[in-house]
Parts: sequence; structure tokens; C-alpha cells
Amino acid sequence: MIDIDVSNNNLTTLEPLSAIKHFIKLNARSNQLTTLLDFDPPANLEYADYTSNRIAKIENCELNPYLKKLYLDEN
Repeated sequence: MIDIDVSNNNLTTLEPLSAIKHFIKLNARSNQLTTLLDFDPPANLEYADYTSNRIAKIENCELNPYLKKLYLDEN
């Protein structure tokens, strides 16, 4: 299982992650993200943590049919 952890980096986009085609878990906590899944996520993404960002609207979740857990606390 491949995990991506980009937490605590003041990121405003995750677009560079589009180049990675296979990962199951994404930790994007504590950044400056305003858009949910603003990159081309892998089809097998099961877990995404966007806690403590600036997400105001949930969009694009239908692009990830295997997404089981999505954390959006403190947005």
C-alpha cells in the first residue's frame, strides 16, 4: 500500500500529484487547500484527509468510486 503525506506544507494545490497513478491513502492535513481533489486522483484512492485546510465546498467526489473515508474537519 502506498501512502502520500503532504501535510503541514502550506500547499494551495495538489496538482503535481496527478503524475502519481497508484496510491491508496492521501494525508493533506494542515495546508491552504481550497478545492477538494483538485488533481487527477488515482482510481484506487480509498482515504483522503483534508483536515485543517480552507475547503468550503465538496466537489468531485464522484470521480473516486473507491473513496471510503474523507476527513474534512476544521475547514
